[in-house]
Amino acid sequence: MIDELPGHRCEMVRIVSHRMPGENVRDVVALEFAWDDSTVLTIDVNADWTLCLSRTRWVEPFPGATAAERELFPDLGIWEVDDAPVGPASIVGRTVTAAEPMFNEVGEFSGITILFEGVSVRAFSFGGDLQVELGRQYGVRSRLRGGNASLARADDPSTGGRRRRGLTRRR
Repeated sequence: MIDELPGHRCEMVRIVSHRMPGENVRDVVALEFAWDDSTVLTIDVNADWTLCLSRTRWVEPFPGATAAERELFPDLGIWEVDDAPVGPASIVGRTVTAAEPMFNEVGEFSGITILFEGVSVRAFSFGGDLQVELGRQYGVRSRLRGGNASLARADDPSTGGRRRRGLTRRR
């Protein structure tokens, strides 16, 4: 599946996140790409903390549940889909030029780096959670956590090349 990615043009990116009621922190649980040939690639984490690649769209675990029904089970949390995430939106319209798998210390598939024209997406499992990083050719990197992107410029002379936490986008 990874070898088939180069040449695909991204039509849409969706980020699926989960949060508990009353909390603002959202955890990214899946990253979904829609390609120009009408196929999709969904990236999420398996129960054994390995990465899962799928050709099917992410499916809401409780489709059709009303707000009142969801309130009956507050410990399940809320799944949210962002169809137009700010950081990953820069990928839309770009073509995949390369894709490389990543493996953990015991040889299990734990991540993937997808290179687009001038932008890279790195998705990997860390502690059982999906982590997504965006990289640009000019040293700007964005780490996504449930729709909040923190930007750090590695090439900023005011920080002496060190990362700076001051550039943050919040919803």
